[in-house]
Amino acid sequence: MSRSTLRGVSCVLALICVSMSPAFAVDLPPGFEEDLVASELARPTSMAISPDGRIFIAEKGGRVRVVTPSGTLLPAPFLTVAVTDLGDRGILGIALDPQFLENGFVYINYVTQIRPPGATRPESVLERVSRFTANGDVARVGSEHVLLDGIPSDSLSHCGGALAFGPDGMLFVSTGDASHFHGVDTFALRTQDIDSLNGKILRIDPATGDGLPDNPFFAGPSAIRSKVWCLGFRNPFHIVFQPGTSRLFVNDVGWGAYEEVDAVYPGGNFGWPCWEGLLLRPDYHDAFPDLCDNLTVTSPWFAYDHRDGGGCITGGAFATSTNYPGEYRGDYFFADFAKHTIARCVLTPSGDFSQVLPFGQGDETFFPVDLAEGPDGNLYVLNIATHFVGERGALTRIRWIGGGNHSPVASARATPCCGYAPLDVTLSSAGSYDPDGTPLTVRWDFDDGTTSMLESVPHRFNSNGTHRVALTVSDGTSSRTTITPVTVGSRPPRAVILLPHDGFRYEPGQTVAFAGFARDPDEGPLPNYAAQWSVLLHHNDHVHPLLDAFGPSGSFVTEDHGAVDDDVLFYEIAFTATDSSGLGKSSSVTIYPADNAALGRPATASSWMTFPDFTGVPEDGNDGIVTNGSGQTSGWHSVENSGEREWWQVDLGVPTRVRRISIQSRPDLDEPEARRDFDVLGSNDPDFATGVRVLVSQGSTPFPPFDAWTQALSEAAAFQYIRIQKTVPDTFFDFSEFRVYGEPPAARDLAIESAVVDLDPADEDVDTGVGAMGQAVDVVVTIRNDGTTAIDGAVVRCSLAVPRNGSRLSSLAVSDFDPAPGTQSLAPGAVATVRVPFAAGVLSDCGSYGLVVTHDAASLHAVDGTTGDQSAANDRYLELDAVALDFVTLRSAIAPGSVTIENPATEPVRVDMEAQGLGPAGSRRNLRVYLDVLQDGVVVRPAARVVTVPHVPLDGTARRRLLLQLRTIVPPLESGRAYAVQARLLDADRLVECARAITENTFTIQR
Repeated sequence: MSRSTLRGVSCVLALICVSMSPAFAVDLPPGFEEDLVASELARPTSMAISPDGRIFIAEKGGRVRVVTPSGTLLPAPFLTVAVTDLGDRGILGIALDPQFLENGFVYINYVTQIRPPGATRPESVLERVSRFTANGDVARVGSEHVLLDGIPSDSLSHCGGALAFGPDGMLFVSTGDASHFHGVDTFALRTQDIDSLNGKILRIDPATGDGLPDNPFFAGPSAIRSKVWCLGFRNPFHIVFQPGTSRLFVNDVGWGAYEEVDAVYPGGNFGWPCWEGLLLRPDYHDAFPDLCDNLTVTSPWFAYDHRDGGGCITGGAFATSTNYPGEYRGDYFFADFAKHTIARCVLTPSGDFSQVLPFGQGDETFFPVDLAEGPDGNLYVLNIATHFVGERGALTRIRWIGGGNHSPVASARATPCCGYAPLDVTLSSAGSYDPDGTPLTVRWDFDDGTTSMLESVPHRFNSNGTHRVALTVSDGTSSRTTITPVTVGSRPPRAVILLPHDGFRYEPGQTVAFAGFARDPDEGPLPNYAAQWSVLLHHNDHVHPLLDAFGPSGSFVTEDHGAVDDDVLFYEIAFTATDSSGLGKSSSVTIYPADNAALGRPATASSWMTFPDFTGVPEDGNDGIVTNGSGQTSGWHSVENSGEREWWQVDLGVPTRVRRISIQSRPDLDEPEARRDFDVLGSNDPDFATGVRVLVSQGSTPFPPFDAWTQALSEAAAFQYIRIQKTVPDTFFDFSEFRVYGEPPAARDLAIESAVVDLDPADEDVDTGVGAMGQAVDVVVTIRNDGTTAIDGAVVRCSLAVPRNGSRLSSLAVSDFDPAPGTQSLAPGAVATVRVPFAAGVLSDCGSYGLVVTHDAASLHAVDGTTGDQSAANDRYLELDAVALDFVTLRSAIAPGSVTIENPATEPVRVDMEAQGLGPAGSRRNLRVYLDVLQDGVVVRPAARVVTVPHVPLDGTARRRLLLQLRTIVPPLESGRAYAVQARLLDADRLVECARAITENTFTIQR
């Protein structure tokens, strides 16, 4: 896929304590009903339904799952293959042989991890079509038979990947252009080349993968052109044959203008990249007029434009059974991923397009990717994800019930949904309803054998484990049951993002690192497989799931994506921690392009820039020179009245022993001669919290245009980042070339293996933010000699990493490393520990901290007394529990009893709160207050729906009274019900929660 949608992703995702069955994400015409068949699928992309009722579902990450005819998702996958799932890649298509019940053949189309020889793009891999043989509900080991290999996949999208068997028993395969989606790309021209596999519908022998003699361009069984059936497609995501005919329909995902359905035929050319839908693409036409002016193309069978909010056509299916009313029979149903819709094309008796009518409108959890008619005659819908971060996909079925009885909807909530035994939980059926308005009866079934018929029931769980509570609601004719888990003996983990900070600004092509830690209060640091990252690229009304990764850290390269000034473009980086009991927590940050004005955050003129092509290639015969080497023009100039000392910075990739720096001046239109009003700084910290001046400019003496200024460093030092910083604001200095000469240091011998925070008072006090202010903190660091020489000492340093911006603060603690009592050195391979004390009071801020541990390179000695040069590349963001300290406390008061309100949609309830700071004097913070409304301990009106008081300044330990107004906006609070108010206080700069309090008294609304 190239287009998708996800809106309103919250910055912090809480535990899911609500269960509903079925999903009911789609509003259907009267008389239709949606049933949930299977859930908890990991980003499903396509499905194939067997005549025996089994449904084979391909998951993006490389698995094929089986759903039994009874609707059970089997835990063991049918098969698993190694895929590249970066972007819109992975397993993309699946098909069953027409004789599947006899031969067990299953076909999949997937993007491999194989790099093509001579690839010029870092994302280039190969796509493949293979056949596997089923042995019951699993694939026979070693049964893969590759039919079609070497399909180029040179982009994060545009793979096509659909499979379908024709009525002649031959296998049809769709392939995309595999080009970039952010501008004109010459790779897209492959769609017009019959000797390329890209941008085609292929027709091959399912036994051999060969081309067929009756294909339109046949030139021998193994020739590429012999496999081509038709051409000119961008991203043909889904293909389907019209039952009873040989007509093949192709859903081709468009770019910026049209989505199209093509009724294809052998030898047909459908125009991409010169044509998109009904539009001649001016960008490709202007770039390649000779090609585009001489094409004979076929118009789409049906196309729709993006004027009402984008589009991404995905799955399609024909309704042929008598299950649906006659007006729907024979219609072509298709899904749109970005619009959250299912529509139907009405055909004329001759099979031509008549009109398109809406059929289903989903909410923002509905991302349909595939449709199919099952053997029961109903339409099945595959939803790739009800939420991209949680990866919960679902399979549903649409039934016609006419004017008959609709099944009720069961919704259950457990409060709390986890904790230690004995755990008192309130189970509520609020939210359950009957579409026909019939009163419901409720039954709770607990796994200890007890039951209840109450709508809200308290229950005590005494034993550890995951208890599955069943709620059944009935309208007297039909019933539905949903299962709600309650986990006893475990608390949810933490997922803390250290890098990057929320709101970080990036340049296209920049490598963005992400880092964090996943820690469980019961299990400690979680293993890598329990810490998952998801990177999502949001563009206007759609999203590209870009990357899934596991472990404490990783990186990705940002794209240009072809955004224009009015576009909304940003990345969401989500981090999810899941403990062994299945409890999970997620957090996310959003980063923005530096020049995207549509976001209301224009880039500053002095934003830091890096040359993208520092390669470290030696130059002029000097080993290890790090240079731009491209002659690219770049530079800086001041912003009028900014008063800032602008700076320009380069990343050398690894710490480098800098020997000499050279700058080539460039004349400015206003300043004919550049002035040397700058310093040059070096650091191993990208934010230069610990920058060191490595050389000073020669005053303000000008030097002529195009003159080279070079200065050698008197003492060589190893730095990863070099920054030129102005010493005089509002001056000009432009340059065309900047070079850093030097060589990387020797390899590291001492490795930082782990570290544990040792807090006083105890951990549980720190977790609650009580009593830890001003206390001393120790870090116990484990180090290991990875070299071949014994080490007799080192200085170990610890510093804090702030989640907001990932910056490493100046070293807060230093300790001499003593190898072991009674020994003189740390032998190769040996491990030792060192305690690094933090001074009392260093943790005096609101929020969470990570830890960076390193050692002083200059202090590391081998037993012969020589100093070893150590790279800072192995400095470690350690998987530690964050130290969360309250910055303030909240005291609450509210008038008890009733609040008389004539207009509950506008009139406020007044809340009287008091905040007191706990920080040291002078630690002034801007605070943001949020109010939630609670009923029976459950939030029923979240803060986003009420009035907030932003930016409340609080200095040191001062107190401040907060008079807040809580508006009971639509839907209004109910009259006569008791409500409480919860206040949450956040650091307005970091959006980190500092304190929380629930009002001492409840109130009721009187009208």
